[in-house]
Amino acid sequence: MVNVPLVTALTGGPVTLRTLGGQLLQLPVKDDVITPGSELVLPDQGMPVFQDAAGRRGALHVRFNVNFPSQLSRQQQLLLRHTLQGCELNTSSQQQQQQQQHVHHACLPAPANGATAAS
Repeated sequence: MVNVPLVTALTGGPVTLRTLGGQLLQLPVKDDVITPGSELVLPDQGMPVFQDAAGRRGALHVRFNVNFPSQLSRQQQLLLRHTLQGCELNTSSQQQQQQQQHVHHACLPAPANGATAAS
């Protein structure tokens, strides 16, 4: 489980993971929106394949935990509400497709002209 700050989960940024072997991996999440419990699969970064002379490795499954703040000021709440008001809710079929893609793109930016987002 990789802990990710809420701001990084929403806006992107570097996410690193220390493997069991002590190696630091930069996870390829870039500008993707990370939702709690989403998973990223990294081929050839997991455990060594049993009795494989070639030294191949399995896939590493990384699950994300998003750290939410314990409290927000009224001003922070208002800013977040204003910024995120254009976010669309996922339908169940969209959620299933996004879960299959592991990292979620759940929110569209609020329209600049104040119009509501089209569904």
